[in-house]
Amino acid sequence: MDALRDGTVRRTEKEMPPGLLAQATTEDTELAEYLGGKIATVPLLGKRGLKDRSKLMEYRYDPA
Repeated sequence: MDALRDGTVRRTEKEMPPGLLAQATTEDTELAEYLGGKIATVPLLGKRGLKDRSKLMEYRYDPA
């Protein structure tokens, strides 16, 4: 709950279901690597955060 309140995303220790990775295409794994590596480093909150950059969510009321 702390991570959710702070606006961060964190991977858990829960393992991926065995059949899921076997079904993944090259595009799936490339997208997962991009989202987990590059996008994960962009702050979520505030001006120039992911909410502001994507224009999908309001950021003006985020805590400073």
